[in-house]
Amino acid sequence: MLRVDTGLKFDVFPVPGSARVCYVLIPDGVSSEIGAWAEKASAEHDCTVALVSGMDWNNDMTPWPAEGVMKKKKPFGGGASRFLERLVGEHIPEFEKRFGLVDATRCLTGISLSGLFALWSMFRTDFFSGGVASVSGSLWYDGFSEYLEGESPVSSARAYISLGDREKETRDTRMATVEERTLEVVDIFKTKGMDVVFEMVPGTHFSPLAPKLDRAMDALLRKD
Repeated sequence: MLRVDTGLKFDVFPVPGSARVCYVLIPDGVSSEIGAWAEKASAEHDCTVALVSGMDWNNDMTPWPAEGVMKKKKPFGGGASRFLERLVGEHIPEFEKRFGLVDATRCLTGISLSGLFALWSMFRTDFFSGGVASVSGSLWYDGFSEYLEGESPVSSARAYISLGDREKETRDTRMATVEERTLEVVDIFKTKGMDVVFEMVPGTHFSPLAPKLDRAMDALLRKD
């Protein structure tokens, strides 16, 4: 594993000679948990895997402001537009320049709030032409499916969406709608003619994470 710091942290599991790279947006504190997965996945898929952290999670991953969830959680800041501009215009180009990646085919994978961000980004940029995955995405987010209904996608890449079959089992009333809302988003993607794959998988929100990420990589990188 190599570390590149552009203001964001890129923990990189490289595959020399491969032009494919999958960026995985992760919350602080889980890099050690999925590091072993990333090393294995990069070799299996002939794809450099870069675990990206260091963002302001509740602000940078949310497309507009909203109240926080659970007790004592800070509100969501709605800074995704600015973060996306910096991610595709500054951080990733700087990382690829330092790492020697030329004409890369890029995938983007998000987990939880970054899964929300990843799908939202498809309506703002075609930068991630290799595919976009939302793993246990926070698609319950206020107004998200309504926003998608009124927008046209910019990206024609494949979208992969997965949800744990126990994720709706929560006391938070907003988060408890995640299964209903996720199915709404899948239907919206299909209605708009987007290439979307949906899977309901065993598990809760984060656990088990590695098998969910494996399925996302399989869906984005397999050859049909």
